[in-house]
Amino acid sequence: MRRVVIPEPRRVLLEDVPEPEREGDQALLRVRYVGICGSDVHTYRGSNLLAKYPVVPGHELCWEVIESGEGFSPGETVVVEPLLPCGHCYPCRIGRYNCCENLKVLGVHVDGGMAEEIVLPGRLLYRLAPGADPSCAPLVETLSIGYHACDRGRVRQGDDVLVIGAGPVGSCAALVAKERGARVAALDTVESRLGILREMGIDFCLRAEGDVEKEVVRLFGSNPTVVIEAAGSPETLELGLQVLSAAGRMVFLGWTAESPRWRPDHFLRRELELVASRNSAGIFPQVVEFYGKNQDKVRRLVTHRFKMDRIEEAMRLADTSGSDTMKVIMEW
Repeated sequence: MRRVVIPEPRRVLLEDVPEPEREGDQALLRVRYVGICGSDVHTYRGSNLLAKYPVVPGHELCWEVIESGEGFSPGETVVVEPLLPCGHCYPCRIGRYNCCENLKVLGVHVDGGMAEEIVLPGRLLYRLAPGADPSCAPLVETLSIGYHACDRGRVRQGDDVLVIGAGPVGSCAALVAKERGARVAALDTVESRLGILREMGIDFCLRAEGDVEKEVVRLFGSNPTVVIEAAGSPETLELGLQVLSAAGRMVFLGWTAESPRWRPDHFLRRELELVASRNSAGIFPQVVEFYGKNQDKVRRLVTHRFKMDRIEEAMRLADTSGSDTMKVIMEW
C-alpha cells in the first residue's frame, strides 16, 4: 500500500509499505478523506517542535471500516479522536486527557492517517451520523477544538462572544458559540475569511483595522462577556484582555511562544477568568452530532480538494497561500 511521509522539513513523499495487520480489538481502516491541519504545515516547514521525523502526517480523518474486533461493521464510516494519552498522569486521572503530560498525537508524535490503510484501537473511533457528508468529515476534529474552547469559556445563551482569528479553528469556535445562542463577532485581517463566516450566519464580522475595541463595544452595545483568542500573537492576546467585560472569561486557543504585556491589577480589578484550551476531551459524540446538524455550514470552510498523489502540491499550497486557504481536504 501507499502512504505519505515527511522525512525531513520541506520534503513530502509517497512511499510503498506493507499493509498493516490488525490485532485484538484494533480496527483495520481504509482511509477516505484527510484534512491538512496547521500542525501538518508546521511539520512540513520544520517549525513543529513536537514532530519527530520521519513522520506520516494526518490527524483530521474520515475512514471506512474494513475489519474490526468488536463494535464496528465492515463498510461503516468513522471519524477518529487522534489522541493517545498515557492514562496514568494527573490530567488523565481526572478525565482531562487532552493535556496528558505524555500525550501522543497521530501525525505528530506517531504516524498519522495519510495512508491507504491503518490500524487503530477501536476506542478512538466514532460512527459518522447517518446522512452526514463523509467528504467534509475530517472537520469533525477541527470542530472538536472549537467546541472544547466554548466549553472552557462556558459559552451559553445570552453571552456576547468575540472570536479573534477566523481560521478554521476560530471559525468552528464561532459557529459553536452561535449555535449555543450567543451573539458572536469574528475579527480577522482577511476579508475572504470573514465572508465565509457571514455565509455561516455569524452576527458581526470585523476587519482588524482602526479602533477595534470601540467598534466591538458599539456592535454589542457593551464589552463582550467571552473572548476566544484563536490567532496566537501577543497583540491579539492583549486586545482580547483589553476589550473583555469585567467578570468576563477569556479562552487562549491560539498558540504563541511570545509573551504579551499585561499587569496583574488589570485582572484583579475586573476579576477576569483566563483559561487555556487544547485539543478536546470526552466530547466527540456530541461533536459528531453537531457536525451532522451543521454540515452545510461547516463545508463552507473547505476551500481546496486534492487526490493524494498531489500531496506535495497540496502541502505547498497550504504552506504558501496563507489566508486564501482555509481547509484543504485530501482524498485517496
